[in-house]
Amino acid sequence: REGYALDASAAQHAVESRVRFQLLGVHAAIRRFRWANNRLPKTLDEMELAPQLVTDPFTTKPLLYKPGNTGSDYELASAGGLMPGEDGEPDARRRFTLPRAPRLP
Repeated sequence: REGYALDASAAQHAVESRVRFQLLGVHAAIRRFRWANNRLPKTLDEMELAPQLVTDPFTTKPLLYKPGNTGSDYELASAGGLMPGEDGEPDARRRFTLPRAPRLP
């Protein structure tokens, strides 16, 4: 019986694809919340979303969310995967976000 080996880059790509969809879903929920409440949520918990949507697969902790000072901007990100340091051992994370959309005139 033949098996298929999944290399690290393919596994990383699969997790990053999952995170992209999660971030899109949470962005949509934040916009919906803002529309309904005329403000941003203070925390992701305030929106009562499904745990699998707000759990960062890289850390198994909640996605990183921080409302801005203007009432309309916020940061949403995944902590990202561990990156190898000088000795080859994982020692730092590369934050993962969606690209910002251009502002409309």
